[in-house]
Amino acid sequence: MSAPVLDLKTLDVRVVHAYIDRGIITRAQYEAHLESLPDDEASGVKTDTRMTHVNLRTSVFTDD
Repeated sequence: MSAPVLDLKTLDVRVVHAYIDRGIITRAQYEAHLESLPDDEASGVKTDTRMTHVNLRTSVFTDD
């Protein structure tokens, strides 16, 4: 029996843990999906990123 085809919305990182908790998918299915993804590290580009925090009460920007 082949594995069920999973909807990519089910595997979205924002909801996948809730779906695992509800039994909609299994952790094994999710981990198999992650393992099946290609490794695109070689095509990545290194960036320098500066994080900034904005205090909405005072509108003051600070570096984190």
